Amino acid sequence: TSLTWSGGTMTGGGTTVVATGASLTISGSQTLDGRTFTNNSASGLWTGNGTLTLHNGSVFNNATGAVLEAQGDGTLTQNFNGQTFNNAGTFRKTTGTGTTTISAGGFTFNNTGTLDIQSGSVAMSAVLNNSGAVTLAAGRTLTFSGSASGSGGGTYTLASGSLVDLTAGTQTFTAGADIAGAGLFKVSGGTMTVSAPMAADNLAFTGGTLNGAGTLTVDTSLTWSGGTMTGGGTTVV
Repeated sequence: TSLTWSGGTMTGGGTTVVATGASLTISGSQTLDGRTFTNNSASGLWTGNGTLTLHNGSVFNNATGAVLEAQGDGTLTQNFNGQTFNNAGTFRKTTGTGTTTISAGGFTFNNTGTLDIQSGSVAMSAVLNNSGAVTLAAGRTLTFSGSASGSGGGTYTLASGSLVDLTAGTQTFTAGADIAGAGLFKVSGGTMTVSAPMAADNLAFTGGTLNGAGTLTVDTSLTWSGGTMTGGGTTVV
Protein backbone atom coordinates (compact mmCIF):
# COMPACT_ATOMS: atom_id res chain seq x y z
CA THR A 1 0.00 0.00 0.00
CA SER A 2 2.71 2.53 0.90
CA LEU A 3 6.46 2.98 1.16
CA THR A 4 8.01 5.78 3.20
CA TRP A 5 11.78 6.08 2.75
CA SER A 6 13.26 8.68 5.07
CA GLY A 7 16.81 7.39 5.56
CA GLY A 8 19.16 4.45 5.45
CA THR A 9 20.45 2.28 2.61
CA MET A 10 18.84 -0.17 0.19
CA THR A 11 21.57 -2.50 -1.04
CA GLY A 12 22.20 -5.86 -2.67
CA GLY A 13 21.57 -7.01 -6.22
CA GLY A 14 17.79 -7.15 -5.94
CA THR A 15 14.95 -4.83 -6.88
CA THR A 16 12.54 -2.76 -4.83
CA VAL A 17 9.23 -2.23 -6.64
CA VAL A 18 6.50 0.23 -5.66
CA ALA A 19 3.25 -1.05 -7.17
CA THR A 20 0.95 1.03 -9.36
CA GLY A 21 -1.70 1.55 -6.69
CA ALA A 22 0.74 2.17 -3.83
CA SER A 23 1.96 5.49 -2.46
CA LEU A 24 5.62 6.50 -2.23
CA THR A 25 7.20 9.19 -0.06
CA ILE A 26 10.95 9.85 -0.09
CA SER A 27 12.29 12.35 2.45
CA GLY A 28 15.52 13.04 4.28
CA SER A 29 18.73 11.53 2.87
CA GLN A 30 19.19 7.94 1.69
CA THR A 31 21.36 5.68 -0.48
CA LEU A 32 20.56 3.14 -3.18
CA ASP A 33 23.63 0.87 -3.27
CA GLY A 34 24.00 -1.66 -6.10
CA ARG A 35 20.25 -2.13 -6.27
CA THR A 36 17.37 -1.32 -8.63
CA PHE A 37 14.42 0.76 -7.43
CA THR A 38 11.30 0.91 -9.63
CA ASN A 39 8.49 3.36 -8.94
CA ASN A 40 5.11 2.60 -10.52
CA SER A 41 3.13 4.90 -8.22
CA ALA A 42 1.17 7.73 -9.83
CA SER A 43 1.52 9.76 -6.63
CA GLY A 44 5.18 9.44 -5.67
CA LEU A 45 6.60 12.29 -3.58
CA TRP A 46 10.19 13.39 -2.94
CA THR A 47 10.00 15.98 -0.18
CA GLY A 48 12.47 18.16 1.70
CA ASN A 49 16.01 19.21 0.87
CA GLY A 50 17.87 15.95 1.43
CA THR A 51 20.17 13.93 -0.83
CA LEU A 52 19.24 10.76 -2.67
CA THR A 53 22.51 9.01 -3.55
CA LEU A 54 22.85 6.22 -6.11
CA HIS A 55 25.94 4.04 -5.62
CA ASN A 56 27.69 1.00 -7.18
CA GLY A 57 25.75 0.77 -10.45
CA SER A 58 22.33 1.43 -8.95
CA VAL A 59 19.34 2.09 -11.20
CA PHE A 60 16.27 4.16 -10.28
CA ASN A 61 13.33 3.61 -12.64
CA ASN A 62 10.38 6.00 -12.69
CA ALA A 63 8.20 3.76 -14.84
CA THR A 64 5.72 4.61 -17.59
CA GLY A 65 2.64 6.17 -16.00
CA ALA A 66 4.46 6.83 -12.72
CA VAL A 67 4.95 10.24 -11.14
CA LEU A 68 7.77 11.35 -8.88
CA GLU A 69 7.07 14.86 -7.64
CA ALA A 70 10.03 16.76 -6.17
CA GLN A 71 8.38 19.09 -3.68
CA GLY A 72 11.59 20.40 -2.10
CA ASP A 73 15.03 21.47 -3.23
CA GLY A 74 16.84 18.17 -2.85
CA THR A 75 19.86 16.66 -4.61
CA LEU A 76 19.94 13.52 -6.73
CA THR A 77 23.54 12.39 -7.00
CA GLN A 78 25.93 9.43 -7.27
CA ASN A 79 28.96 8.19 -5.39
CA PHE A 80 30.82 6.45 -8.24
CA ASN A 81 30.40 6.46 -12.01
CA GLY A 82 27.80 4.23 -13.61
CA GLN A 83 24.52 5.12 -11.91
CA THR A 84 21.32 5.63 -13.92
CA PHE A 85 17.95 7.33 -13.41
CA ASN A 86 15.44 6.21 -16.06
CA ASN A 87 12.42 8.47 -16.29
CA ALA A 88 9.73 6.90 -18.46
CA GLY A 89 6.95 8.55 -16.46
CA THR A 90 6.82 12.09 -15.09
CA PHE A 91 9.52 13.67 -12.93
CA ARG A 92 7.99 16.94 -11.78
CA LYS A 93 9.43 19.74 -9.65
CA THR A 94 6.78 21.60 -7.67
CA THR A 95 6.43 23.69 -4.49
CA GLY A 96 10.14 24.26 -3.79
CA THR A 97 11.22 27.69 -4.97
CA GLY A 98 14.94 26.94 -4.87
CA THR A 99 17.02 24.52 -6.93
CA THR A 100 16.73 20.77 -7.31
CA THR A 101 20.15 19.46 -8.30
CA ILE A 102 20.79 16.41 -10.48
CA SER A 103 24.52 16.17 -10.16
CA ALA A 104 27.74 14.37 -11.03
CA GLY A 105 29.18 13.79 -14.48
CA GLY A 106 29.21 10.00 -14.19
CA PHE A 107 25.48 9.93 -13.51
CA THR A 108 23.02 9.45 -16.39
CA PHE A 109 19.44 10.77 -16.46
CA ASN A 110 17.56 9.10 -19.33
CA ASN A 111 14.31 10.92 -20.05
CA THR A 112 11.86 9.05 -22.26
CA GLY A 113 8.89 10.48 -20.38
CA THR A 114 8.44 14.04 -19.12
CA LEU A 115 10.78 16.21 -17.08
CA ASP A 116 8.38 18.92 -15.89
CA ILE A 117 9.65 22.00 -14.05
CA GLN A 118 6.72 23.83 -12.48
CA SER A 119 8.48 25.62 -9.63
CA GLY A 120 11.97 26.89 -8.85
CA SER A 121 14.81 25.59 -10.99
CA VAL A 122 16.72 22.43 -11.86
CA ALA A 123 20.52 22.31 -12.13
CA MET A 124 21.65 19.43 -14.34
CA SER A 125 25.32 18.43 -14.23
CA ALA A 126 24.55 14.77 -14.95
CA VAL A 127 24.24 13.38 -18.48
CA LEU A 128 20.75 14.18 -19.79
CA ASN A 129 19.63 11.97 -22.67
CA ASN A 130 16.28 13.40 -23.68
CA SER A 131 14.11 11.48 -26.11
CA GLY A 132 10.93 12.47 -24.30
CA ALA A 133 9.66 15.91 -23.28
CA VAL A 134 11.14 18.66 -21.14
CA THR A 135 8.60 21.29 -20.11
CA LEU A 136 9.16 24.52 -18.18
CA ALA A 137 6.39 26.63 -16.70
CA ALA A 138 6.56 30.43 -16.84
CA GLY A 139 9.66 31.84 -15.16
CA ARG A 140 11.32 28.47 -14.46
CA THR A 141 14.96 27.59 -15.23
CA LEU A 142 16.89 24.49 -16.30
CA THR A 143 20.67 24.92 -16.22
CA PHE A 144 23.17 22.53 -17.76
CA SER A 145 26.10 23.15 -15.45
CA GLY A 146 28.46 20.20 -15.85
CA SER A 147 30.90 18.86 -18.42
CA ALA A 148 28.73 15.88 -19.34
CA SER A 149 27.57 15.09 -22.88
CA GLY A 150 23.94 14.16 -23.52
CA SER A 151 21.84 13.59 -26.61
CA GLY A 152 18.38 12.83 -27.91
CA GLY A 153 15.55 13.69 -30.25
CA GLY A 154 13.16 14.91 -27.56
CA THR A 155 11.31 18.19 -27.24
CA TYR A 156 11.66 21.28 -25.08
CA THR A 157 8.52 23.34 -24.43
CA LEU A 158 9.31 26.64 -22.74
CA ALA A 159 6.62 28.93 -21.36
CA SER A 160 7.04 32.71 -21.33
CA GLY A 161 9.93 33.86 -19.15
CA SER A 162 11.42 30.39 -18.74
CA LEU A 163 15.04 29.63 -19.54
CA VAL A 164 17.16 26.65 -20.51
CA ASP A 165 20.79 27.69 -20.11
CA LEU A 166 23.55 25.52 -21.57
CA THR A 167 26.52 26.82 -19.58
CA ALA A 168 28.79 23.78 -19.97
CA GLY A 169 28.96 20.32 -21.49
CA THR A 170 27.49 19.19 -24.80
CA GLN A 171 23.89 18.57 -25.81
CA THR A 172 23.42 16.80 -29.16
CA PHE A 173 20.04 17.20 -30.82
CA THR A 174 19.12 14.23 -33.00
CA ALA A 175 16.20 13.56 -35.38
CA GLY A 176 12.88 14.72 -33.93
CA ALA A 177 14.30 17.35 -31.58
CA ASP A 178 12.38 20.61 -31.23
CA ILE A 179 12.49 23.71 -29.01
CA ALA A 180 9.14 25.47 -28.81
CA GLY A 181 7.40 28.17 -26.81
CA ALA A 182 7.89 31.77 -25.75
CA GLY A 183 10.75 30.96 -23.37
CA LEU A 184 14.45 31.11 -24.21
CA PHE A 185 17.04 28.44 -24.95
CA LYS A 186 20.47 29.98 -24.34
CA VAL A 187 23.95 28.70 -25.12
CA SER A 188 26.29 30.58 -22.82
CA GLY A 189 29.31 28.29 -22.51
CA GLY A 190 28.54 24.75 -23.59
CA THR A 191 28.18 23.12 -26.99
CA MET A 192 24.91 22.67 -28.87
CA THR A 193 25.35 20.02 -31.58
CA VAL A 194 22.64 19.84 -34.23
CA SER A 195 22.98 16.48 -35.97
CA ALA A 196 19.62 16.49 -37.81
CA PRO A 197 17.16 19.16 -39.00
CA MET A 198 15.39 20.86 -36.11
CA ALA A 199 13.55 24.05 -35.24
CA ALA A 200 13.75 26.40 -32.28
CA ASP A 201 11.51 29.35 -31.49
CA ASN A 202 13.80 31.56 -29.39
CA LEU A 203 17.57 31.13 -29.16
CA ALA A 204 20.38 33.18 -27.64
CA PHE A 205 24.10 32.56 -28.15
CA THR A 206 26.25 34.47 -25.68
CA GLY A 207 29.18 32.03 -25.62
CA GLY A 208 30.10 28.46 -26.31
CA THR A 209 29.64 26.65 -29.61
CA LEU A 210 26.96 25.68 -32.09
CA ASN A 211 28.07 22.87 -34.39
CA GLY A 212 26.85 19.80 -36.23
CA ALA A 213 25.83 18.85 -39.76
CA GLY A 214 22.10 19.49 -39.34
CA THR A 215 20.02 22.54 -40.24
CA LEU A 216 18.81 24.66 -37.33
CA THR A 217 15.82 26.86 -38.18
CA VAL A 218 15.01 29.67 -35.78
CA ASP A 219 11.32 30.49 -36.05
CA THR A 220 10.94 33.60 -33.87
CA SER A 221 14.12 35.21 -32.58
CA LEU A 222 17.89 34.72 -32.53
CA THR A 223 20.22 36.82 -30.39
CA TRP A 224 23.93 36.23 -31.14
CA SER A 225 26.28 38.20 -28.90
CA GLY A 226 29.16 35.75 -28.51
CA GLY A 227 30.42 32.26 -29.16
CA THR A 228 31.12 30.33 -32.34
CA MET A 229 28.93 28.73 -35.00
CA THR A 230 30.89 26.02 -36.80
CA GLY A 231 30.52 22.65 -38.50
CA GLY A 232 29.00 21.70 -41.83
CA GLY A 233 25.40 22.53 -40.96
CA THR A 234 23.23 25.58 -41.61
CA THR A 235 21.58 28.13 -39.33
CA VAL A 236 18.41 29.62 -40.82
CA VAL A 237 16.54 32.58 -39.35
